[in-house]
Amino acid sequence: MRRLTNFLEDQTDSDWDVTQAHSETETGKERDARERQALFDEARRHPAVAAALEAIPGAEIVNVETVQAIPLEPDDAGEAAKPVPTKNKG
Repeated sequence: MRRLTNFLEDQTDSDWDVTQAHSETETGKERDARERQALFDEARRHPAVAAALEAIPGAEIVNVETVQAIPLEPDDAGEAAKPVPTKNKG
């Protein structure tokens, strides 16, 4: 806290009294950590990931990224699915 106070006082030429607020409200950092942990937990539950983690000693998940699903539509016979063409915005 002292470091922040010193910085503010140096930058503004004003006196500052900085205190830490105590709140039950989740901070942005806490929310990000919770959401990240949820992604890792979901990845661990995926059958392929769970099998890989079990089969490879010492394996660990180091990153999880979400991707946007490609919408699918049935082909003319209605038996299979194919990607829906999208316009390139490039």
